[in-house]
Amino acid sequence: MVAFFNAILYNPMYNLLMWLVYITPGHQVGWAIIVITVIIRFALLPLTIHTAKIQVKTRLLQPKIDELRKQHKEDKTLQSQALMALYKEEGVSPFSSCLPMIVQLIVLVILYNVFRDGLTTEHLNTMYRFMPKPETLNTNFFGINLAGKDLWVLPILAGLTQIWLSKVTFIPSTNPDDPMAAASKQMIYIFPIMTFIFARSMPAALPLYWIITNIFSIVQQQYVLKKYGLVPSVIEKEAKRAEKIIDATEHKTLPAPVKTEKKKGGVTVSVRKK
Repeated sequence: MVAFFNAILYNPMYNLLMWLVYITPGHQVGWAIIVITVIIRFALLPLTIHTAKIQVKTRLLQPKIDELRKQHKEDKTLQSQALMALYKEEGVSPFSSCLPMIVQLIVLVILYNVFRDGLTTEHLNTMYRFMPKPETLNTNFFGINLAGKDLWVLPILAGLTQIWLSKVTFIPSTNPDDPMAAASKQMIYIFPIMTFIFARSMPAALPLYWIITNIFSIVQQQYVLKKYGLVPSVIEKEAKRAEKIIDATEHKTLPAPVKTEKKKGGVTVSVRKK
């Protein structure tokens, strides 16, 4: 299993990184990491843009989702069926965000192994024979050794860019009782703290990759929101409008019941109650 993992994932990534180091002036590992990060992000661009659109559409459907949950709160099976029917009707998959997360996690694990073991000249003999090998590896990036651990600068930048990304991607919910919205709001600050802690325990090359990934994702998210007119203010406005429509339908005044009274002489009189 390890050999299979190395053959199809680790070795191609390592050789690509070392080739980028080879063609980079001064054999700078830091700039090679930035370039390989951009390559990875462009490769995943169609998938991540599609996922971003689905996430926004799902948030817009939140008032309808809340309404269905209220209608079928006693029958969870019927509730699930109604929600799945709504997702199908709107062309939305609630599980669409899982695949990009899995792919990014796999890439992160691969790069962690590359940065942990591969940023030394002793490891160059494992490269493909037809690949040119850099004579040296310059792991110094603005005074930071990317092959070792950086306890402050890159971890702090990774955490700050993660907060920025979380704020850009977070779309407020109009339902104050929505547990998912409350959890998402908490993760705006919890996940960056976790990122900072993990970054301190890993080779500095990995938080550098994470910083560039976050910056790329921020630009991508802004592009998606603007291109499809899904800026947060518009989304929130549309969600509130949909919620008002549902509330108006739910509390719509019904016609007063009619009481029929039969009087003497065979005359029937209808009296509408107030």
